[in-house]
Amino acid sequence: MSAQTMSTTICTTSTLTPFHGTTTHTLPVRLINQLKAHITFLHSFANELETEAIQEMAAARKEKRFMDKIVRNVRVRQAALQAWGVEGLNAVLRETNVRFLTKRRIAAEKWSVALQAREEIRKELNMAKDTRVKSLLDERTAFYSTIAQERFLEAATERIAAFDEELGDIKNSLALLLRQRNMLVTAYRLPVELLCHIFSDLSQLEPHYYPDPADHEKYASGVLRPRMGWIKAATQVCGNWRQVALADTSLWRITTTSLGREWEARMLRLSGGRPTEFDVWDGWEGEAWIPDPSLQPMMLSIAKLQIIGPDLDQGSWRKLAVPPAIRVLRLHTFSDNHGYPSVPDPIFYGGLGDTLRELYMQNFRVGAVGQRSLFLYVGPQWLLEPSSQPGKPCNQAIFFWVDEDDITPDNLAPIERPHLANVEIFSSWDAIFILLLRLRASPTVRYTLASECPFDSPPEPNVAVDIKLSLANYLTTNRETSILSQMKTVEWRSCSPSAWRGRIAGTNVPAGSVDPVFRKTLVLSAWREDNPDYLLSDYVGYGSPPNPDFHFAFDFSDESVEYCIIDEILPLDIFPSARCLSLQSGRLRFDIIDWRGLFESVSMLTWLRLDRNVAEMFLNSRSEPWKSLPKRVKTIALLGVNWGLYSGEERGPDRSLARLWTARSKTGSSLERVIVGHTSIRYDYFNECVHDAGVVLAEVHRPEWLDEGHEDWDEQTDW
Repeated sequence: MSAQTMSTTICTTSTLTPFHGTTTHTLPVRLINQLKAHITFLHSFANELETEAIQEMAAARKEKRFMDKIVRNVRVRQAALQAWGVEGLNAVLRETNVRFLTKRRIAAEKWSVALQAREEIRKELNMAKDTRVKSLLDERTAFYSTIAQERFLEAATERIAAFDEELGDIKNSLALLLRQRNMLVTAYRLPVELLCHIFSDLSQLEPHYYPDPADHEKYASGVLRPRMGWIKAATQVCGNWRQVALADTSLWRITTTSLGREWEARMLRLSGGRPTEFDVWDGWEGEAWIPDPSLQPMMLSIAKLQIIGPDLDQGSWRKLAVPPAIRVLRLHTFSDNHGYPSVPDPIFYGGLGDTLRELYMQNFRVGAVGQRSLFLYVGPQWLLEPSSQPGKPCNQAIFFWVDEDDITPDNLAPIERPHLANVEIFSSWDAIFILLLRLRASPTVRYTLASECPFDSPPEPNVAVDIKLSLANYLTTNRETSILSQMKTVEWRSCSPSAWRGRIAGTNVPAGSVDPVFRKTLVLSAWREDNPDYLLSDYVGYGSPPNPDFHFAFDFSDESVEYCIIDEILPLDIFPSARCLSLQSGRLRFDIIDWRGLFESVSMLTWLRLDRNVAEMFLNSRSEPWKSLPKRVKTIALLGVNWGLYSGEERGPDRSLARLWTARSKTGSSLERVIVGHTSIRYDYFNECVHDAGVVLAEVHRPEWLDEGHEDWDEQTDW
């Protein structure tokens, strides 16, 4: 096939006749069809030439490599010499080289012709874009413009119908032309395997449902609308992407009802009727979800099921048999009138299987006695029931009520849960204390707890005292074996946190809006790791600490409560391994009654931080509590202290600090430095006695955003 055979003639002559009801209007369509046919021919011709050239070049190279092998291989060459002789071998080599050069020249010629075909395609495309199609369309536009300006228009309906027909043909041809253009885009040419991998990653980044429990409350209340997520990008960019996405079964393992019944049916079909995750939206815009009996076979493959909605109809989904492979179950409801439903028993027909590893429920009430499927029943209040199946999960958030009968010895039997790794409860303090008293969880368990102030809240005063004493006695008696005995870094902090972050068991996903936010809060945090940097995270240069291994937030929002005796909540001697201790008072002040007893309970202490009124009590008290400081302490941080107020006097924080420092050699103290606020050193507010004693001072800086305009700033912030 020669290059001359590529030439063709495209007819461009035609007559634009006035409209009289019978004229056909196919000129632009015919031209586009001719262009399309010509371009298709050129594509086919160029591809054929390229294929032939590549094949012939490969064959020539193969033959050449064979002859080169003969020349390089001594044994083969000797055999060839014996068979052909020197002249014969040289003749064969010359003939091979000639054939190779000939084939390479032919392949090069075909390759050149293919390049010419490509160039012809480019010219034809440019010609079609720049001249012919645009010019003819302009002519048709002028023609119809002339007709539209006629004063008396005959057969207007027929004219419009013919015009619409012509426009439809043009649109179809342009759509085909646009598709050819899209085929030139690199994204269109991506391999199917790569596209599937991209869509798989995208489905994780932009899911088509809400997998994060932090979104469930807004989703259940209608603030968050259903979303298409990755499906929108995979199916609405181009037809090729859509075909790849619809053909990949693994992309449709998650089925949701939130996009409507049509999409639900489509997802089930595309997954082969065996999804591994099922997201049910119940009650969107008043439409309740009613499970179809045909869904029962689908439940066999479900590993994760979440049912979310404003008013869950338990009667519908309880008819489903429990998915035998289910590992995660999440139920979340929302009600404007707080008419929250009771936890059904059983949740599914036939109860829950042994495969369940995570159970998340929000805005449910624990109802009748005998909720064996959740392992919660203990007398009239609800706690974790002792069970021979330690793998079963516990609830994430429950409200309790405790009375006198609940704290009898018979009802305080240990709850053995050796595999329980996360305990997260927002409830009344008495129920949490009883749980701490009874629960025997994993040695690496993480507690995240929150309750109201344990001083002026239920239960009855005598019951409250008994609960506190029981827990304190248990933790003190078992101080070497309790979970809290592992904690080496401990912090009591009075603050106004922006959020209390709960955690879903076994994941790093923040919990939902059940997390309380208290205006005035007392927080106990403890870590197993010995790291004093955790206790300076509110200063520049110290990163945020990891989630505490034990976290207990108490609500002290009652404005009448100004002081708190922390030993009356949980005594410090329950942390016998404590190496680092921080007592940070703020809006809620701390009252330390027995400094000597406090330091004796944490005799292993090497690092201490005291803030504001606690630091001033430590330095100014007549009992001179600083004399009881453990000898192992190497660093003490005294922050928020008004230095220099008692200049020239034998009392005040400056004098006590100087005496503490100079008495190190006599007391055997290991004290090496004192950390104070940046302002104290910058403006040298210290009395001369501090400098005369040679106190080694180190400063810390508050972040720039914590200035006078911030709600947490006051005059002691930078001291």
